[in-house]
Order: sequence, then C-alpha cells, then structure tokens
Amino acid sequence: MTDPNVTPATAASDEQLKLCQLLYGIFAGSMVLQFINITTILLGTAALTAGIILAYMERKKAKDPLYANHLQWLIRTFWIGGAVYAPILSLALTAILVVKMDMAAMAEAFSTGEGTMDIAIQKVMEANKPLIVTASLIVFAPFTIWWFWRCWYGWKRLKLSKTIPNVRSWI
Repeated sequence: MTDPNVTPATAASDEQLKLCQLLYGIFAGSMVLQFINITTILLGTAALTAGIILAYMERKKAKDPLYANHLQWLIRTFWIGGAVYAPILSLALTAILVVKMDMAAMAEAFSTGEGTMDIAIQKVMEANKPLIVTASLIVFAPFTIWWFWRCWYGWKRLKLSKTIPNVRSWI
C-alpha cells in the first residue's frame, strides 16, 4: 500500500535532496582523501569525477530550482577549484620548491656513484621533507579551507531549503 501523502513530485524532490546531500559529501570527502596516500588520492579523484558527472546529468533533469541551484554551485566549485585554483597553486608550490630546495643531496648521490635516479630523488626528498611539507601546507591550506567552506555553506543552505544567493560567486 502506498502512502497517500507521497506524491510523485514529493518523491522526486526527496530524491533530488538526497542526491545533492550525497554530492556535497562526495565533494568534501574527496578533499579529505587527497591528504592520506596515493591510493586514497586515486579513490578521491575517482569519486569526485563520478560526482561531477552526476551533478551535470542531474542538473539537466532538476525540475526544482532549489536543486538546480545547488548542482550549479557544486559544478562551479569543481571548476573554480580544479581548473583555476589547484593548477595555479601547484605552479606556486613548484616554484617555491625549485628556488628553495637543497639539491646537494642529489649532487652527492650522483658524485658518490650510488646515483640511480630513484636513490637521488629519495635523498632529495628526505633532505627537503620539512620544506616540502611546510610549503605544501602554506600553499594548499587556503584552497582546502575554501573547498570545505563551499561544501559546508551549500549543504547548510540545502538543509534549510534555501538557494545559494549568488551561485556565480567565486567565494
């Protein structure tokens, strides 16, 4: 027996709500996975890729402007973060490391005759680990905070059944 209070429109709306909540979770979770290890980075990237594809597919089908608005917010989060901020920050991190990195470990590895590229890279990484970690945190912490803020803000507005006032905002 079906519930007389559940109309097809209500059921579709509930589905879209759950989907948007799931997508906010995928977006936030994918960022967490980027900081654990290579396996979780790949898992997070795959989940985010599936999430953005789903957001695009569902945005076209969304009949309720509330859900279309939130899907657009997620899509813009992906593109602003992944196509603008992340590459620029990666270049900034690379520039910092190239300028500041102690390459003496690599020169030593090659000059002592134990110089396979793997050993040289391992020595450079060991010698520069504090710099790599510190520079990465300084460069990517604001991006990570921005990403989580967009996920939290969108999820909070969705929970209140409110749209994002300026869905085209970069902040």
